[in-house]
Amino acid sequence: PKSPAPLSAILVSDPGCENRLTQAFQKPNLAAPFETPYRYRELKVLGSFLSTYIVCESFDGRLVLIDQHAAHERIGYEKLKKNFVGRTPSQTLLIPLTWEATTQQAAVLISHLPRLKEAGLEMEPFGGNTFVVKAVPLLLAEAKIPSVLEKLTEELEQRDDSRALEETLEHVLKTMACHAQVRAKDKLSIPEMEHLLVEMDLFQATHCPHGRPTSVEVTLGQIEGWFKRT
Repeated sequence: PKSPAPLSAILVSDPGCENRLTQAFQKPNLAAPFETPYRYRELKVLGSFLSTYIVCESFDGRLVLIDQHAAHERIGYEKLKKNFVGRTPSQTLLIPLTWEATTQQAAVLISHLPRLKEAGLEMEPFGGNTFVVKAVPLLLAEAKIPSVLEKLTEELEQRDDSRALEETLEHVLKTMACHAQVRAKDKLSIPEMEHLLVEMDLFQATHCPHGRPTSVEVTLGQIEGWFKRT
């Protein structure tokens, strides 16, 4: 069967549609899928909006929007946390990657190297302010390493070294999960969207690690109200 057209394609043919959708979703309800009649995997994927939000339909007539990055971020974080038993599983890089830090960044990284290693990020000084990265968590693509290191050092600089090891590790895992996952504007196929919904159920991904909701929903009654059908 032919895959549904992305919602963004519909907007091209009907420019006024985007304005109507913007007004319609001004006051959405936060979806609480484990308190509603459906599970994420039971939703029918209709398409995507701006390659950022997955548009779904539930069997009971609800329209559900999924924030693909927030959902992937939660799933990635839960996978990292689930696999963490003293140390997060990592993959050794075939060709170690070098990263040049500032003097301040280097000082921060050196003081946190043991904690980063426990989180699956294995690196060591390589002379001056240069570090060599030897292994990274399984979920982290090599291309993401420089941006993750920039963000990690920036955030670790702002943290109190007296904080508990567990708290720092949790923060590191959240940061890596955020940068390792699908981002807004990344185009997903219908099967990829459907697989995401299955994983959202498996990891109960109702919110991202930072507390943002992964989905919003609109009831049939709300939709009928917009069209004066009630």
